[in-house]
Amino acid sequence: MQHRIYTIATLALAWAASACSDASTPLTAASAPVANAVTDQAAAFQRYVSIGTSVSMGWQSDGAIAADQYNSWPGQLSRLAGIPMTQPYIDGTGCRSPLVAPLASGKRLSGEAAGAPSGSLSCAALQPGIDLPTRNVAVSGATTWDALNQTPQTITDPFGAKLYAHILAAGQTQVTAALFHKPTFVSIELGANEVINARSGIAIPEVTIVPFKTWAPVYSALVAAVAQKVKRGVLVGLINDVGTFPSFRKGSEIFADRLTLLGAFHVAVSPDCDASNNLIFTTVRIPTAVVAGLTNRGKSLPPFVFSCADGGATAQDFVLTPAEAAI
Repeated sequence: MQHRIYTIATLALAWAASACSDASTPLTAASAPVANAVTDQAAAFQRYVSIGTSVSMGWQSDGAIAADQYNSWPGQLSRLAGIPMTQPYIDGTGCRSPLVAPLASGKRLSGEAAGAPSGSLSCAALQPGIDLPTRNVAVSGATTWDALNQTPQTITDPFGAKLYAHILAAGQTQVTAALFHKPTFVSIELGANEVINARSGIAIPEVTIVPFKTWAPVYSALVAAVAQKVKRGVLVGLINDVGTFPSFRKGSEIFADRLTLLGAFHVAVSPDCDASNNLIFTTVRIPTAVVAGLTNRGKSLPPFVFSCADGGATAQDFVLTPAEAAI
C-alpha cells in the first residue's frame, strides 16, 4: 500500500486556496488540480483520528476542561476540513481542574490546592452522550510506549487511571482505539514526554529522559502499526531545543525583570542570574519565590533571594546548565 504524509501547512494552504476562490468563477484547467487536492484531502478527514499527548488533547494550565478540548489543534484542524471531530469532553471543572490566575494564588478552577497530590485531585465526569473512544484519543502525559501499550486497566498512576478511563474504552490503547474507527487520516504527535522530566533540572539518560536510541524503535513500531491500516497521515514534529520548552527562561531573562520581582513580590534576583545561560523552569521556581517573598514581606523580613545557580547533576533544582540542556 502506498502511504502519503501531508504536512499541516500543505493542507492549510489547499483549504485557503479553496476558501479564497470566487464561487462564481468557472473552474479552469489551472485551478482544477488545486480543487481536486482540496476535495481529496477533505475526503481524508471523514474519519480523522488524533493520537498524541497533552499537546493534541487540548490540555491547558495543568488540566483539561471541555472548552480547551474543543480548541485542541486536532479539533481546529478537523473543523477547517468541515468535519468536526468527536472528542472526550470533560464536564464541569475538568479532569484535573486547571490552575487559575494568578498562579501565586495556588488554586485550581475547582478550588483545590494547586500543589495537592495529583491522585487526590477531582476528576469530573464526561459530558452526557459521549461514547468512547471518540476520534481524539490523545492522553496528557503519554509516552510513545504508552500510546502503543497502555490501557485504562494497566496504568498504575492513580490520576492516570482516571484520565485514561475518560478517553479510552476498557482494554484499548491509543493505537487500538484509533484503529477502532477505521480512520481515513491519522495524526501522530508523540515524543515530548520522553524528555519533559528534564524540567526538574535532572537530565540523565534512562533515568529522567528516554534516549533517542531507545525511543526510535518504539516510535517506528507505532507508526508502522498505524500505516498498515491507514492510507494517509501526518507525523507532528516537536521542538528540538530544550531551551524553547514552555516555561524555560534563561537566568539572564529573569535578571532583566529583577526590579519588577523586587517591587511587586519582594523577591531579590541574585547577581548570579546576570548573564547566566542556565535554563530555569519558571512554572515551579517563580510561584515558589513569589509566595516566599510575599511571606517575608508580611513578616517584615528581607526579600527572598532568587538564585539561578545549578545545584548539581542529581539535584531537583529546576535548573538546567548548558551541558545538561545539550544532553
